Amino acid sequence: MSSHKYTQDKAMRKSLRLSRRQQRAEDTKTVIATGISLAITFAMTVIMISQLASCTIPPKLDAYEQHNADVRKWSEVGCPRTSTRAELNDMWGTLYIEAQLINMGYN
Repeated sequence: MSSHKYTQDKAMRKSLRLSRRQQRAEDTKTVIATGISLAITFAMTVIMISQLASCTIPPKLDAYEQHNADVRKWSEVGCPRTSTRAELNDMWGTLYIEAQLINMGYN
């Protein structure tokens, strides 16, 4: 009789160990899935915030873009052939200041 009880206890302990092992495996899977989803959510939030921030700050022009902007502004204003060098320098200085203000976000 004690042999039968021992066999039942052994089977019960084995069953408990198996169910605990399965529960730990499920818990580990849940923790991993939760961690991955939180990491993805955090990354997407950071990307969205950086996109919003980049939309509010006007981009700085590099030298090539600045030159093209100056040329466009110069062609809009036009250059009369009778202008003196001093007038042209004044006009260029004004255009330069305007381009810098536009570059800083002022229109």
